[in-house]
Amino acid sequence: MKYFDSNSDRSRVDDDVEPLVHGILENTQIFGPDTESPPRVTSALKYVQEPQKRRSPGEYDGDDEFIENIIDIFGFEPLNFQQTSWDTVRDLNERRRGGDSQGAIFSAPTGFGKTEAFLGPLYQLLQDDDLDRVALVYPSKALLQDQLGRVLEHLHTIKTTTDEQLSVGVWSGDTAYKPEDVSTEDALFEGAGRRKRFRLANCWCGDHQDPHSFQYEGGGSHYDLVCEHDEAHRFSDRDVVLNREDIRRSDGPDIVLTTLESLELFGLKPNYSLIDEIDAIVFDEVHLYTGIRGAHAANIIENIEEITDHSTLWLGASATVDDAEQFAAKIFPIPDGRIRAVSPPDEDFATDHNDKEHYFFLKATEDGPGVSSMFIQQILLLGHAMVQQKGQPRGKILSFIDSISQVNQKRSQLEDADQQRDLWRYHTDIDEPGDWREVANGMDREFVDVPLNFSSVFSDVGFDASVVQSDVLLSTNFLEVGIDVGDISIVTQYRTPWNLSSFVQRVGRAARESGTDSFIFVFLSDLTSDANMFYRADRFLGSEIRTPLKSDNEVIDWIHDRYREFYEVSSRVCDRHHYSTSQEKTEFHKEYLVGELGWESYHNLISDPQMVLSRELGMTDSFSPLTGQEPITHVLAKIESREAEIQRKLGDLGLDGDSSTRNPAREMVEGVREDILAYVQERVVLVEECREHDDPLVDESVPERLEEVLVQSRDTIVDSNPDPMAELDRFREVLPLLYDSKASVLRIKNAYDRDDISLPRLNYDVGELEDAVERVADAADDGRAGALVRERKRIYYLKQSLEELYDYQSIQSNFLSLYYVKHLLRGAYYFDRFLQVNNDSLGGEVWYVPENYFDDAGQYFTVLHGKNDTDGSDQSIDTLVHSYAPFRSEYKQEAGRLQAFVPETVVEDDTVRFVFEDVPGERRDGLIIPDSIRLDEVTDLSGSKALNIVRYCPQCLQILDQDSCLRHNDSAYGKIHASPDVETDVILGGDAESREIATLSDVSGEIRLSGASLEITPATYARSADEYIFTGGDRIERSIEAPEQTLGFELDTRGITFDVSGYLERIDDPDVISRVDRYKNRSEVGLREIGVHTAAHFFTQLVADVAGVTPGSLFYGIDSEEEVVYVFERSQGGQGLVDMVFEDFQEDPGTTLESATRITYDPQVICERLWADEGFIDKVSTSDIGRAKIEEIVRASDRVPVFEHVVEQVVEEVQSSIDRARQLVREENISVRRACTVKHVVASARIDGDDTYPEGEVNKHLTDFDNHDRVKALFFSPNIDGCVENLQLSECISGHDQSDTLSYVLLEELREELIQRVEHEDLGDELFDREVLPGGEYDGTSIFLTL
Repeated sequence: MKYFDSNSDRSRVDDDVEPLVHGILENTQIFGPDTESPPRVTSALKYVQEPQKRRSPGEYDGDDEFIENIIDIFGFEPLNFQQTSWDTVRDLNERRRGGDSQGAIFSAPTGFGKTEAFLGPLYQLLQDDDLDRVALVYPSKALLQDQLGRVLEHLHTIKTTTDEQLSVGVWSGDTAYKPEDVSTEDALFEGAGRRKRFRLANCWCGDHQDPHSFQYEGGGSHYDLVCEHDEAHRFSDRDVVLNREDIRRSDGPDIVLTTLESLELFGLKPNYSLIDEIDAIVFDEVHLYTGIRGAHAANIIENIEEITDHSTLWLGASATVDDAEQFAAKIFPIPDGRIRAVSPPDEDFATDHNDKEHYFFLKATEDGPGVSSMFIQQILLLGHAMVQQKGQPRGKILSFIDSISQVNQKRSQLEDADQQRDLWRYHTDIDEPGDWREVANGMDREFVDVPLNFSSVFSDVGFDASVVQSDVLLSTNFLEVGIDVGDISIVTQYRTPWNLSSFVQRVGRAARESGTDSFIFVFLSDLTSDANMFYRADRFLGSEIRTPLKSDNEVIDWIHDRYREFYEVSSRVCDRHHYSTSQEKTEFHKEYLVGELGWESYHNLISDPQMVLSRELGMTDSFSPLTGQEPITHVLAKIESREAEIQRKLGDLGLDGDSSTRNPAREMVEGVREDILAYVQERVVLVEECREHDDPLVDESVPERLEEVLVQSRDTIVDSNPDPMAELDRFREVLPLLYDSKASVLRIKNAYDRDDISLPRLNYDVGELEDAVERVADAADDGRAGALVRERKRIYYLKQSLEELYDYQSIQSNFLSLYYVKHLLRGAYYFDRFLQVNNDSLGGEVWYVPENYFDDAGQYFTVLHGKNDTDGSDQSIDTLVHSYAPFRSEYKQEAGRLQAFVPETVVEDDTVRFVFEDVPGERRDGLIIPDSIRLDEVTDLSGSKALNIVRYCPQCLQILDQDSCLRHNDSAYGKIHASPDVETDVILGGDAESREIATLSDVSGEIRLSGASLEITPATYARSADEYIFTGGDRIERSIEAPEQTLGFELDTRGITFDVSGYLERIDDPDVISRVDRYKNRSEVGLREIGVHTAAHFFTQLVADVAGVTPGSLFYGIDSEEEVVYVFERSQGGQGLVDMVFEDFQEDPGTTLESATRITYDPQVICERLWADEGFIDKVSTSDIGRAKIEEIVRASDRVPVFEHVVEQVVEEVQSSIDRARQLVREENISVRRACTVKHVVASARIDGDDTYPEGEVNKHLTDFDNHDRVKALFFSPNIDGCVENLQLSECISGHDQSDTLSYVLLEELREELIQRVEHEDLGDELFDREVLPGGEYDGTSIFLTL
């Protein structure tokens, strides 16, 4: 992988991408024609090209009629992989008919015909009556729709070339229930009249430029779908079944296309026999069923296997995964011996092509525009200069952004820059480097000289055909697999992807057609997690998809146990054949809720709400059993009336009283304080207005006296006191001052009224403030407010429960439908929380049943979005230290609108501290487990530019919605990037397995928010342009500490414990300590603390790297006394990550060794050490030295390890330094030797531990030289021992700057402690003792990792 920056020698860049690389590095941030000296947006990039994986089909020369019939359907010569797959399915089906379920997984790269691998034999087996029916299960409805068109083409071919006719049905959440409902279902058809357009698929005879839709013809329950272009492409209502009633009939469609969720719903439906008629179930893109979603899928499959009375053929189609057969054995409920894995042999891969994948990893500048600006500028460059190949249809950019919030923001920014302000025009026909039109010409493209079209695509907004007309698609993982959106020539990734598997899958979306190259761009910031990905970019190339899966997650087991119990109870009730549905429902509720689950009080709420509401809330109204929606509506109306009365009383006390209220007395006091401060601020503004007049209308003593009183008033009450009554006494003390201010205000007002000059309106009155103080004092004293808030909270949860019950009672036969029973279970969850407010419960753990199966499990809390949101959304508790951490902004679809959790802050002894007193939740020692938090609405002052610029107080760091802080009369502008500071405590659990220094086990972790680190990019208001812009000044680093009792949560999950006792003993050595002391001042952070944190960060990075995920998927902990560090998953119950890694330590030591050496060898430090060697300078100080010679010199050095991937990176670092030396030669007209000597001087100083630029030593070699800033920029390495790129984490628990807590010197010692080198003659004994293979062999020496 090659490294380039603006100082790199252009001749080193590959010819086929040189114009593009040059254009990227010279691309600048231009806001208009008058922008002077615009800054570059990219500081450096890494580039590599790989050959595309292309298929090499052969010619079938066999005589198997089964295979020949399949070939006739598809009309192409199959790969060996496909032929083997067809044989495998046929053989497994024969075995299945013998009585045992069978399984197979077909794993291949994109474009190798995985779909045909399973569809072909299924079509044939259906035609031969060897299968009754087949279900094709897709991970999303959009992918289902995409594949439906392909199936229709196949069925048409079968119909027109044979005497057979197969049929297909679609069963998803939008599928009509009855035949007569089909024509009116908006999800199926659009338009009016009898020729409506079919939404789910277009005809295969069209293309993306000219799509041919199917038209609806018919009426009532009978219809035809007819291609608008070719009427021969026609399907009747029996060929394509679009309603559930006909699909579940015994003579229903042969093939059912469905989703995982829908499969579960009709599979666990007691009165449906559909699942018993399906002989084969295929999971397309099965590799997506990993982690939490995979655990749900495995439980669904196991439940279906258990309840069906026949054997099933379980099939999966997957991208290339690490161990397909093992993965299939985890997800399919059949023994390993009955599962087969098929993948393409070597002969299926073409080697006679020149198609390439071009990878670019771009890093934003540290002091200039950030990653967001880089993304905008480079996307516009790529869109205008790269998507239009000459003589070809215009291609598309597919940009992945792992946040809906960021998708919305980036689309707004792109449209503003390209369509509203035409910024692309200022990058063409210019005299400066980086002309976009020259990039297009150099890359043999046509320049697009019109604005581009942008679309947002994610699950919440769905997928529409208009998307394919866009030039740039901004998507979450929604478009990660399969869905055909046209010719994608460029794929980009904004920031670090969540995991390696996602990245591999996304890369495969580009340039699928033979004869085309794909271009992949990753945009990275200079922040910790992104810097780490830039450092280990090679890890994301050529890797197989990892498939962590822990199917026995305790939470998911609990949920699916409830589902299975529902099926068993409802089946028993059905078998009794009652004539009355109400009697069946009554029996179901009693047997399920009480008999199976033991939730008698919840059952009582349904059967006798009058008793429950009387006992719990003292309500005396008469209520009927909640057996339908009408009685629930009646109860809700009464409760909402009660809620309104409570709200009115709370409003009189100055309280919101919603579910985010915890400490009512304090909230009331704070409300009064804010009003007093607002009173003061209004009058401060009045004083400022007076002083703006050149000819004062009142004597200066009047505003001076008023200002003096106002400052005294603010200073008296600005700081909080935990005792509400003491606070009220201070308010009473300030009231006379406020009354005193009235006289001064009146004199000013009268003077200005006489001259008919208007003054700002004053909204606050001191008399009203005095009334508020006494009203709050009365309420706080008698506890009335607290009781009202508790009742309001209980009503909130009871309403949530009743609303779930209302949805449950939507149909009469709800007790037969898992879809509605999920509402029943969610109602129980909220009713349990209702009881918990008064320290009661349903008994045992009641988990929340998620509305979808995407990465949610375990504990939840409610997030209220904005001040008017009363319902909120339930979010996984771990998002408290990630997505919803304090000051983390979330961008809404409306331009200029942000939301963020902004807790109150106080300033104590120059320390800013959060106040969490008002956050409701369970209080434990030092911990608040929140029930809910409320996000504040925040205005992005930059509007449609979406730069996240806000107004904030530089003293208390609160984000402001007024001109200045009421407490400190201060304000500033900036973009705030917040990183949570986290602490963890860990307790080991059972199910332990140990090897060497690592132990895999259950763990219990306590995760606490210890504060937040803020990085503020300063901004200002440009009055001339009437816009908010960044100043270009240095970023401001601030921190906010958490109180002793802080927000957090507890987590029962899986983790690995690493024994670091041997390593800690190793570093307690005078020589090691001496080397550490070159770089560290150990007065604040001692050697042992540096050592244990270095180890903890290393093992966290190691587990993440081996697992192919970001470190953000993990937490870590430290026990210095026990000399261990912990790395554990952040999902309740675990999702299989650490289990997979622990197994890899044993089964795949090569990958583990590569990961360990990638992390522990820093090429930048090795390069600096080389340059500090005078002998090295002698070898490289020639004007014509090339890469081959550099590599020879590097390999010969004993400072460079033998590992190939490390050598390659060191060579790149040295080459980059030589490029910089040559740059200095050109700029200063000096010799290469002298330039290299200057680099040697600078590197020697850094290696010796000097953290300042050695100007004096450089002057000895450059006489009369005054351009030291340039030399420093070229040669001074800012990081030697701080492990900035290879170890630092976005969530660090140390409490110190990570560069002070981590040491590269100690990391090297840890590496040597873990690595054991064994000579070849001793290898046999070592293998016998270890029972594990070495990680690699180099120069006759085998290398083991002692993990």
